[in-house]
Amino acid sequence: MKHRSNEGLAELVGQWWAETAKPQFDALQIDWVIPVPLHWLRRLRRGYNQSGSLAYGLTTRLRLPLQRGWLKRYRNTPSQKTLSATARKDNVRGAFQVRPTARLRDRSVLLVDDVMTTGATAHEAARTLRAAGAKRVVVAALARAHG
Repeated sequence: MKHRSNEGLAELVGQWWAETAKPQFDALQIDWVIPVPLHWLRRLRRGYNQSGSLAYGLTTRLRLPLQRGWLKRYRNTPSQKTLSATARKDNVRGAFQVRPTARLRDRSVLLVDDVMTTGATAHEAARTLRAAGAKRVVVAALARAHG
């Protein structure tokens, strides 16, 4: 699902995910949905952001506002696949920034990711959102990998 020709599939999976877990998502009382961003170069190579498409599918069914541009990955980090847990944390430390116009103060955010392995990327993205004023960040990952 991570590559060019599967954007529509990712949106459909996001819609299915929303329908399957709607009571759990509704209970979170989320103000904004924000996908984990890719660096622009990786997005260009991949063709789309799979987390962004999952988030889009989720928001169309949950009727929640999607904010794709509020969180940016401004540093092009190497792929996490082959890195240890410690190296993954170091790799993403400081990789994200929040757009100055993002209205996060005292808001609850659903941070959407496709796959969580050690949680390093989601942790750093959530830390960045909280530092920008988010009251609460809940991470929703479609899959959990072990590695």
